[in-house]
Amino acid sequence: MLRMQSQKSQRPSQPLQLQSERNTELQSCGKVLSLPKSLVFSGLSGAIATTCIYPIDLVKTKLQDQKTVGAARQFRGPLDCAMKIIKADGPLGLYRGWPPNVILVMPEKAMKLTLNDYFRARFANPDGTVPVWGQMAAGGLAGFFQVSATNPMELLKIQGATMADKVASGKMKQSIGYGQLVRHLGVTGLYTGVVATWIRDVPFSVMYFSAYGMVRDEFLRRWPDHYGLTAFAAGTVAGTIAAGLTTPFDVIKTRVHSNAQPARLAGSSSLAVVREFFARERQLVRTNVAKLLEKEGAAALWKGVVPRASIISPLFGITMVCYESFKQWFG
Repeated sequence: MLRMQSQKSQRPSQPLQLQSERNTELQSCGKVLSLPKSLVFSGLSGAIATTCIYPIDLVKTKLQDQKTVGAARQFRGPLDCAMKIIKADGPLGLYRGWPPNVILVMPEKAMKLTLNDYFRARFANPDGTVPVWGQMAAGGLAGFFQVSATNPMELLKIQGATMADKVASGKMKQSIGYGQLVRHLGVTGLYTGVVATWIRDVPFSVMYFSAYGMVRDEFLRRWPDHYGLTAFAAGTVAGTIAAGLTTPFDVIKTRVHSNAQPARLAGSSSLAVVREFFARERQLVRTNVAKLLEKEGAAALWKGVVPRASIISPLFGITMVCYESFKQWFG
């Protein structure tokens, strides 16, 4: 009799224990790491993911940068572009521009993920949940501040990826190193396209981080024992949605960065220089959009949508599974 009562008393504890474990799992996703850990874990996660998908990123950049006028096209599609790169430069040609890209991605992901976690914690409810508006605001703010710091490296990545094509077409006499390129562009030149990049990254981050948080939590409720898989799946789903919808902004940003030139600002004061800089930035966006629509049509705004989605979905999927795993193992 006592044994039966003991068994009965133990039965309800098992579901409660499972539920407790699930709640702990969900809470571990949203916990805020110390600043050094967050920066290191997110930077390493971004570097691992970038190395895995860089060849697709290079193909996407070249497709978006080619100017299609009439039937004259250098590349017929992603596969044709990749094969021509390999034919011209060998397999390692698919990693042209990889060093600055990794150097870019590590601080970019470190800042974006760390800031997103920080703002999510600020906007969280007393019970730890984050409302949808808080997830969107956290993502948008993280994207804004991250671009403000990393635009020069993004510009150098685009310049490095498209330099060989410019030399081949006669736009440049010869390739130059990144150090020489930095000296040529100067500080204001390196911030060319910061407005175009904000236009791309802020809405992307709003969509991505809010979608990722909701999809990840739902997947964990359904499959609490598959932590890594749910992080990868949620990152991939959210990345595909956000990347696809922001492709037109990415095309414009790529054109602006590809055509960056030294900026000569003649303002009489610091405020005048800032005003002149942002007036120039807005004009660059308008000019590139108008030129693209006039010569190539609206369809050109969706150039590279397939390779972009193919990049962003696994990039953020791999990044997030690494980051969430680091948080779980070492947080």
